[in-house]
Amino acid sequence: MNERYHKKISDLPTTLRPREKLVTLGVKKLSNLDLLAILIGTGTQRENAIKIASKIIHKYKLEELPNISLDGWQEIPGIGEIKAVQLTAMFELSRRIFTEPAEEVIIVDSYEKILELLKDLRKAKKEHIVGIYLDGQSKLLAQETIAIGRENVSYIHPKDIIQPAFIHDAVSFIVAHNHPNGEPEPSREDIKLTERIKVIANELDLHFADHIIVSENGEYSFKREGKI
Repeated sequence: MNERYHKKISDLPTTLRPREKLVTLGVKKLSNLDLLAILIGTGTQRENAIKIASKIIHKYKLEELPNISLDGWQEIPGIGEIKAVQLTAMFELSRRIFTEPAEEVIIVDSYEKILELLKDLRKAKKEHIVGIYLDGQSKLLAQETIAIGRENVSYIHPKDIIQPAFIHDAVSFIVAHNHPNGEPEPSREDIKLTERIKVIANELDLHFADHIIVSENGEYSFKREGKI
């Protein structure tokens, strides 16, 4: 065992080298010591990575390793700043994988599901204009508020609505806004904006799926009215 600790890992027989063991035997056959030695990578002139890993295993319980701070790692002989940063990042990423909830996938494949996304917009006291961005399978990539307030909405430019589609790599998008006065019928400005968005979206090969106006008294869909 002393030979395994003090010789350079490259000088050890392949059956004692953690990396080679992982390749030939598979990761599940390796001990905790071997796995940690692989993460440490290289040792010092006096001790190889296996010896450093052995000291850590004997000092800490396995479940304590993810809680070692960056400073804590750097206090361990043989662990410099770069290795300490890598180990801290690796354990934090592992923690997130097992503790953070999986991202919810929302499929927007019906008019009713679009309205569900816009339910809070109906009650807004100020006018909001919102973009809903979808991939080729109608998965919701993002829902962004483009402008708030009558003045800002009035002067919105189609590029402000279309640009997020490229940021999110969307295939199609939906525009929505609310009428706080309670009537969903489109104004002259709403119709003009819809036409401008449609022209630019066609030029950019983006699918402009709908422009929906919502209010507490109902909703208006340009698509359903045959205006898109």
